[in-house]
Order: sequence, then structure tokens, then C-alpha cells
Amino acid sequence: YNFSYQTKDREEFYNEDIFVTNDLTYQEIKREVNLEPVKLLGKIKAKSNAIVLNTIVLNNPKNKKPVSGATIVLEENGSGQQTLTANDKGRNEGVVLKSGTVYTIYAESEGKKSKTQTISTSSVKTAKVINQILFIDGSSSKQAGSALLDVVVYSSRTNKKPVSNATVLLTDGEGNKVEATTDANGRVKAIELSESTNYELYALKEDGASEHLMFTTSNLKGAKVIRKTLYMDNMGSGDTGSGTSGGSSVAGLSDTEYEFYFKYNRTKIDDAETIWTNFVNKVVEMSKEKVVVVSIKSSASFVPTRAFTNNKELARSRARATREKLREAVEAKGGNMENLKVKYTYGVNGPEYRSDFRKRRAKYEKHQYVKLKAYSRK
Repeated sequence: YNFSYQTKDREEFYNEDIFVTNDLTYQEIKREVNLEPVKLLGKIKAKSNAIVLNTIVLNNPKNKKPVSGATIVLEENGSGQQTLTANDKGRNEGVVLKSGTVYTIYAESEGKKSKTQTISTSSVKTAKVINQILFIDGSSSKQAGSALLDVVVYSSRTNKKPVSNATVLLTDGEGNKVEATTDANGRVKAIELSESTNYELYALKEDGASEHLMFTTSNLKGAKVIRKTLYMDNMGSGDTGSGTSGGSSVAGLSDTEYEFYFKYNRTKIDDAETIWTNFVNKVVEMSKEKVVVVSIKSSASFVPTRAFTNNKELARSRARATREKLREAVEAKGGNMENLKVKYTYGVNGPEYRSDFRKRRAKYEKHQYVKLKAYSRK
């Protein structure tokens, strides 16, 4: 399980992974997060800002029995390695990791070796506890003939601009995940693959996502390098995956209204458009006279999302991103922030998804929007 500790404004200040065994006995898990003293209008912060790794070594995904005394090898990318030992419960806890760093980790016991997993702290911005589970699944420590995966991430099929600092996620059929970050050339190299395994591969960056590729190593003979290309254009929607907006605003509305329709997985409006600027100017003008309320109605379609926890979370992210964009714009233009009140609602709308996004994209995109209305409070 992953627990995110947040303020009432949904700002995360602590994050923790917790592994629960499959024992049938009752167990109460207690957690304590020490906070810094909070100043008036200040942010909530945890006293410790460390990134801590707890490793759990189990025999296999089915039985999940702890492997006592297993050797755990943790290697920092481009640097040295640490050799750790699992206790009688198969655990090694409290290893402090560096931020902005990529690690690899595996476990060995009695001549058997787990799969090598990747741990990236590049995107970790708060204190965090990471639980890494390693399965000693019976494969030989020598994995001769196993394949390696090279990945390149481009902005789109037409542009083919390399996307740096994108997160590449590889998941096998048992749910084991490897996470890596692309270099300046948009590449990740030499991810170790297992024989006779099905994989799912995709990339994320900010609010953009690539398509999902499925492949297998079942038919490979001997050592081989598999090369895969991912495009951050969200299934051909034309978005670049660079964190800019993806979609279009609606013309012809009154100056107290604004609507923006998003492409797949996008959350950011285009604040460079004249339509948005005119709406902001009107809100600024109204705020100087009396209290102005801006209501935001945000929606996501039922097209499945992997970039967010679920579609409702995607809709909420759109609402929150638009709210913050509006506040920043009104303040920058000299609006009376005490008179600005912003509220939002969000939900998932539209027809049921029938695995036909490519053919009927327009049908779903009608329900991927934010709609804003401004009015003066009497």
C-alpha cells in the first residue's frame, strides 16, 4: 500500500509504502510522522526529509515467505554499491537514499537470485519511505541468455524530438515494476529482462503519457537486445508530452465564461490564448469592484488512464491545475485576491469505454474539459 500524507489543500508533505503480509492474523500498524512547528500561513513539513529504503526478500510471489539471511546488493548508478543482509523476517530497513538518483537492487540466497529492480528518486520531492519487495524465484544467479531492453522516448511520431527526464515504467506479468529515467537523448539502456515473460511498457512526463506497448521474451533464443520506441503523443492525439497544454478552448462565449477541451490525459489549459487572457482580464476587473466567484466544472471521460490513479483523479487534477493557473494570472494582473473566490466540482462523464479510442476519439474528448463561469456575489 502507498500512503500519501497531505494538507487540506492536497499538498503532500510525506509519502510512505507499507507492505502487509498475507498472514491471516489481526495486526495493528501504527505510524507516526513528526512535523516541524507550523508558522502562521506557513507550509506543513515533516521533520525528516530523508528518503528511506526498506527491503523485503520473499521466496516467490505465490507463497511470499521471508528469506532469512539473504544478501541484498544496492548499487547507485555510476557509483559504488552496498551489500546488505536480510534479518530473520527477510527485511532490511532504514537505508537512506540520495535524491535525484537511480539505484539498482537485487537479492541472492543459496545460489538463487531475484530480478534486478530499479529505484529512482528523481521525482521524489518530500520525505518518503520506499518498500522494495524482491522475490527469490528460483532462477539461477547466472542468467545467461537473458535479454536487455533499450528504450527511446520521442515527443511525437512526426517531430521525433527526444524527451529527456521522462519516467519509463516496465511491468511484468507478476506485477514487478522497473522504473527508469531517460537521459538527455531520451534513452534508457540495458534494462534486464527475464526469459519467457510478458511485459507492458510506457512512459510518463508531468501530465503526459505515451501509448502502452506489450511485448514478450517467450520466443527469444540466446542473449539479445530488444529496442522499443515510445511516443509521447498520447495515441496520436498530437500532444508532445512535454508538459504543455493539449487541447483547445471554445470561442464565442461571453467574457465571463471559459471552456477548454483536453486531449487524452492532459490537465493544462493553454494560457497563451487570447480567449484565456480575455477571461482573466474580466475576472481582474470584477475583483476590483466586489467579490467575484469563479466556478470550475471539470470532467474526464471513461477512457482508461494509467498516468493517474483513476479517471476521477484526472478530473480533479484538471480542476486544481486550472484553479492555480487562474489565481496566478489574476494576481499577476493586479486583481484583488481577497475578492476572488474559486470553487470547483469534478467527475467522470460520457459514454462507456469500448476499447475504441482511436476510432471514436472525438466522442470521448467531448467529455474531457474544464468549464469556468465568473459572477459577482451580491
